[in-house]
Amino acid sequence: MLRRKFLRSSLSALAVAGIAGAPCLASETWANGKTRRILYVLGQFSQATAASMRAVVDTIGGSSFNVLVLSFLQASIAGGKLTLLYNGNEISSFSPQVPALLGRLRTAFGERKQTMLSIGGWQHLPTFEAIRSFGVRTFVRQLTEKVINPLGLDGIDLDLEPQTGGLDQWMAVHHEYGKLLADLTNEYKRVYPSHRVTHAPISPVAAEFYAKPAAI
Repeated sequence: MLRRKFLRSSLSALAVAGIAGAPCLASETWANGKTRRILYVLGQFSQATAASMRAVVDTIGGSSFNVLVLSFLQASIAGGKLTLLYNGNEISSFSPQVPALLGRLRTAFGERKQTMLSIGGWQHLPTFEAIRSFGVRTFVRQLTEKVINPLGLDGIDLDLEPQTGGLDQWMAVHHEYGKLLADLTNEYKRVYPSHRVTHAPISPVAAEFYAKPAAI
């Protein structure tokens, strides 16, 4: 929630965002000098009609955004098994048309667009506890088989946020799960060396946290 509020910074981009279904935006300039214009799309490919999904793809495809982040995937433990959900829905709720739609989005509009998956999100700290309890390698293997490969994604975004706001809470969760983030990053990059792994969030309290040296 804090991240979404922080990212709503451009009226022109929000015009596109409104059509695409309440997503959010950001931009980053990487070391190679290329600006990545990022659009966070919330739940647009889960339990949606084929026509609405095509509309989202056409809207984003014709825009200047070059990175699409599907948000959010959560993990939980149920019946002794690690379960993956996309915005509270089973992964099987993805329409069988989604891989083709995402493939078209990546390649059919001139500049190649990357698609990534955000894991966690505001008030979804239990996701990271479930991953730690079940094991990073098990999680990455399941994520690979059920989401990354079937959808042809280009990377993941690790969105570790506390259950409540405030700098102390941000510090606490990063002290508690900092090693897990490093382990997740390293294991995912081992499996997918060419993919990107980004770390979130960006918000006023998180920015203050990251801007100051901290023993983590």
